[in-house]
Amino acid sequence: MTAPVPAASVRLVRPQDMLVIDFEFHNLRLDPGADPPQLRRIDPALPRVVVVRFESQHITEQTVYENEPDRPAPGAIAARAVGPSRIAFVVPETVKTIPYTETGLLRWWQWVMRVVPGAGRPDGHETDLLVVDWLHLTPEQYATWDHAETPVEHDGRTELWHTRLAARGPRGRPDPLSVPTVRVVAADEPANPEEARLFGALNPEGFDYRQLVTLTNPPEPDAAPVDAALLALSATGATLDLDGRWEPTTTPGLNLKHWEHHAWQGRDNKVILEQYGFLVPYGHRALLFTETKRTFDATTGVAYLEQRRFVRITEPVKEYPGAYGVPFGGRSLPFNRIVVEGPVPPVLPLSPEPLLPGRPEHGFWIQSLDTGADVAFVLRGTDQAGREQRFTAPLGFVPHDVAVRYPAAGTVLRELIDAYGGFDRITGDAPDPRRSVDLAGQELGYTAERDPGTATHPTQRILWGLQGPPGPVDPRPDSPLFFPRMLAAEARLSAVDAFFGPGDPVVLGYDERYLENAFAGNPGEVYVRVRDSVASLGSGEDKPVERLVLNSSGIGGIWAPNFDVGGLSRAIGAVGGKVESIDHLRDEGEIAGKAYFNVRDQANQAVLFGATLLANVLPDNAGGPGVRPEDQEGDPLPEEAQYRDPQYGQAAFGSPDDHRVHHPAGRLRTVPGPRRQQPGQARSEDPQRGQLRRGHQHQHHLRQDLALRVEAADGDPGAPVHRGGLQGLHVQLRPRRRAVLQTGRRRGPLLRPPRLRRHPGGLHLRRLQGRQHPRPQTEDLSGDHVHRGTGRRHLRS
Repeated sequence: MTAPVPAASVRLVRPQDMLVIDFEFHNLRLDPGADPPQLRRIDPALPRVVVVRFESQHITEQTVYENEPDRPAPGAIAARAVGPSRIAFVVPETVKTIPYTETGLLRWWQWVMRVVPGAGRPDGHETDLLVVDWLHLTPEQYATWDHAETPVEHDGRTELWHTRLAARGPRGRPDPLSVPTVRVVAADEPANPEEARLFGALNPEGFDYRQLVTLTNPPEPDAAPVDAALLALSATGATLDLDGRWEPTTTPGLNLKHWEHHAWQGRDNKVILEQYGFLVPYGHRALLFTETKRTFDATTGVAYLEQRRFVRITEPVKEYPGAYGVPFGGRSLPFNRIVVEGPVPPVLPLSPEPLLPGRPEHGFWIQSLDTGADVAFVLRGTDQAGREQRFTAPLGFVPHDVAVRYPAAGTVLRELIDAYGGFDRITGDAPDPRRSVDLAGQELGYTAERDPGTATHPTQRILWGLQGPPGPVDPRPDSPLFFPRMLAAEARLSAVDAFFGPGDPVVLGYDERYLENAFAGNPGEVYVRVRDSVASLGSGEDKPVERLVLNSSGIGGIWAPNFDVGGLSRAIGAVGGKVESIDHLRDEGEIAGKAYFNVRDQANQAVLFGATLLANVLPDNAGGPGVRPEDQEGDPLPEEAQYRDPQYGQAAFGSPDDHRVHHPAGRLRTVPGPRRQQPGQARSEDPQRGQLRRGHQHQHHLRQDLALRVEAADGDPGAPVHRGGLQGLHVQLRPRRRAVLQTGRRRGPLLRPPRLRRHPGGLHLRRLQGRQHPRPQTEDLSGDHVHRGTGRRHLRS
């Protein structure tokens, strides 16, 4: 824009205090005949405008990064002066005369400053202050300037003339107690990329200084001007203390929280930029600090503008259920809460590794300047079962304006979610180690539990991914629209290992129906699927984990429980079978018997008593929780269904005339012939239900969902006194005793199994280790003595 031609102009130079300014008079002419000379209006219909021009008030200077080895030598630091600044005034009608004298031209408080009303490049009749890199500032309209009209001396020394921006007091004069404000109305572009890299005080990597224009001007809803506690112009440059603060907003491109700028006579001393952002992947709020300050080199004495950047975590505690926009109610992550306990993030390298290759402005991994490696943050998680886990993990930083926008196609957030949301970077030959969280075998609850331990498993590691909200949502300035999720976990199933023996960790992934509706419409309470590898989980291949018992004598020889572990149910524990079997249990609450024990190797199928395939015995409507079909007779056992205890060599079962199979509510029983009252029959009290049960009884979990109960003959079935594993259990069953194979709920964590050993007059059970249960009281009906269980349970014949 061509500057308007003034009617008159004059340069005012006062050597005593180095006053050097230029005046331009528009619609004003000099009347030298007046005493003193006056400036008079030319056209009564036009305003009278006075423009005061200053020489360059700021020097843009090269910045160096902290500990940067290749610093410029003394005298080789790049620098350049910015353009001149100007202050424009409109002479109000209340001012009748303008004396054309030194003091008359310096009475600016009588005039009204002409400023840029909004964002836009100032024209020649508007105030334009170039006092920082790249930016054009203008004060508020009703501010004024305060300065001495004559030289000021102190002990024989003359003070440098300067004019200071001031707010007006009640009578229109400068008020030194009030703080004026300025706005950024325009921004210049660097001439080339090299210039942008050199002059980094307001242009560090990842920061767009042009957002200050939007943040300080309407119509931005959260726009606020910058406080100018000190803004003074002089012949040697501007001295200023600026401070601007803004609340987070959802406007694209805005992420600045705080701008603090200190300069002395045209040279920057300290510049602080604070940018809103969030930590990846867990979403904690954080700030990115960029601090540029003048430091002296101890060797050369050069005062460099040295810059450093670091992250500060402002929200150390993040909770997921109920968070705005979180998908699946927060169920896709085992943690309900994650706390960042430390350490304080160190100074970042000059160029930390970006989240998206080649685009550091859209986020980076938090690394250390000293080591160049990722910072290992200490995190404390609270899982869905209420347990706490501690672990370390690297974290990234993503700017606020990227994170709060809905991840529609084409947005940076969508690219970020696509890059970190799938399995492609956690499988293959070079998986990303940052995507793995090492839990070192800590117990982790994958869903809420009704009974302790029913959904908790020792977990080796979690593989995380990013996800967006389930559907379009309006952005909120305090909430990122990316969320962590568990893509896979490697864990051990204690119940399975206790029975089959130690095996490799299995891969867990959340069931999609559980994610969508929790346990609503999920009577089987299936919450995760089990796969043999992360790759098969990611590809959707139906590859459950196959567990085989090649020598059944180690578990008593009653059966060889070989089957595929395909899922986990909160109600019945580990579930066997492929996808259709797990789906059937989840959707119908029933176990499909043949699918449950259908393994690929026919020679290693689950066998009962060494002769009967368990898949053929267990009915297809073997129930899960809530299923109560009527008792119905099953298939008889074959004549060869006898079991000889390998340790004691005694026969356990007789002919099929004495044994038949029934399955009330999914229970598989071998039942003796006619019931007969036996002398000396004992009774025991069930500590969990408070009911008396006939017969000594003890139940051991084969798995979380399969159990074996050993009862005295003709005993009335009741709830188990103890539950545990069967690994290493040696059972001697005598005639007319019965074994019950039952699907039921697990009552507690499955620990190391107990062991049955020979005892004079019968069998006794000795606990090897594990959780202590309420001690049952057993009364011998043929006598008057009472036995209290303390780790030994007597089974009398």
